[in-house]
Amino acid sequence: MVSADGLKTWFDYQLLFLGLAIAFVLVASAGSRLLRYLGRSRSRTQASSPQPRRSRSQSREVVSS
Repeated sequence: MVSADGLKTWFDYQLLFLGLAIAFVLVASAGSRLLRYLGRSRSRTQASSPQPRRSRSQSREVVSS
């Protein structure tokens, strides 16, 4: 028969693992939202720039013209 102390320890570990799993899901979700937000703000700043950057080949064509 399992002792009461053994059951208490088992429940303690179950609660610990459950808490760690919930914390992991919350951190992963928050990280995903943060990366989505940063990606969205980066695309907005690129879209609002006045002139797009020219590639090196386009710069050479302008100089040689």
